[in-house]
Amino acid sequence: MTHNLGSNANRSELPKLRIGLLGYGKMGKAIHKIAAEQGFEVVWHSQESTFLPAVYKFPPDLPPMDVAIEFSAPSAAACHIRACIERGIPVVVGTTGWYSEYDRMAELCQSKGGAMLCATNFSVGVHLFWELAERMAQCMGPWPNYNIGIEEIHHTEKRDAPSGTAITLSQRVSAQLEPDGLREPSAGGIPIVSHRVDGVVGTHKLIFRSTRDEIILQHTAFDRNAFAEGALSAARWIVGRTGVFEFGDVLKGI
Repeated sequence: MTHNLGSNANRSELPKLRIGLLGYGKMGKAIHKIAAEQGFEVVWHSQESTFLPAVYKFPPDLPPMDVAIEFSAPSAAACHIRACIERGIPVVVGTTGWYSEYDRMAELCQSKGGAMLCATNFSVGVHLFWELAERMAQCMGPWPNYNIGIEEIHHTEKRDAPSGTAITLSQRVSAQLEPDGLREPSAGGIPIVSHRVDGVVGTHKLIFRSTRDEIILQHTAFDRNAFAEGALSAARWIVGRTGVFEFGDVLKGI
């Protein structure tokens, strides 16, 4: 069976949901562009601004909305999440680089009976890439002559490095390493090399290298629509739920 988060199947039967966008950069605009065809009405979005305050309050004339999607900056994500939870708005968060605040926001969400879904990546392809990476690490376990590394490339406007996707990749692969198999990564984890290049949406590589050869597993994003479609699917999924979730919870139902 073929799964497609952006499929037109039964979309006309779905109720139109009112959505707000916190952060109106590249991802916010990509989501806005395809929201209507995915069954959403964008009723509000924040201003495009390089200044993001440490404390955030919604404007007094905020229209009613069913869900918010947050793609802003690491310094602003937690205060945006707090504003949504205190307002009773379910929030889907795609910003990375703020996860030192995650536990605090999760506790707030639980205490207020809110709904929060966070992911370092909303692409189905990336989630398949992560699963393949885990299997690849398992296969490479008996071969300690290979060193392991991660390389990621993004556009120059990306504010965090390494990317959240690369960090998740490192965590998932590290969990598969055996002490008597692959050489142990450094104390800081699997080494990650980050590059920032104009026009690159996102490329991630898992590299196994010996003195004689190398094996590379790679995911390359061609545009932002895959992330936008995934975020909108998560937004539809979270409406009516309470709790703290991840994108894998959405994919389990597909």
